[in-house]
Amino acid sequence: MKTFKLVSLSFLPDVPSEEKIIDVDLIDGLIINREDSGKRWIIEAFLNKSDRALFEQFKNEQKALHLQVTISDKSNDPAFVQATVMSIKEFSDHISILFDGKLERAPFVKSEQILAQLLQQGLQGEELLKTFNQIVHEERKKILSNVK
Repeated sequence: MKTFKLVSLSFLPDVPSEEKIIDVDLIDGLIINREDSGKRWIIEAFLNKSDRALFEQFKNEQKALHLQVTISDKSNDPAFVQATVMSIKEFSDHISILFDGKLERAPFVKSEQILAQLLQQGLQGEELLKTFNQIVHEERKKILSNVK
């Protein structure tokens, strides 16, 4: 098994909509690759006690959550995980939420289509590269913000 530091945790809406990603106030956390045939991951997130009721509800409903997690460094691209709450433990200053999850295929930018469109517009060289990078960057921001 491989263990990594969890540096951010967010919830994605169940259905793509105008809703934004909901960031969780993460105190600390880790994510463990179980390296099993099911490609499962264990996530432990240390959160404020005020979040307990919400996670109790998720646990009782065994609701599948769509999470966006960033490991090791905030500058890394996030991974998308579908997870359920396995357990909740209370400590003196915070709670520990244990998730069982599976990596989801990340939404991606259709780079080939963007490039083909720019070539059809007659862009070349530095202008093509600059415009392509700008569009791809904006598309990634849209995907990560879960904006239609």
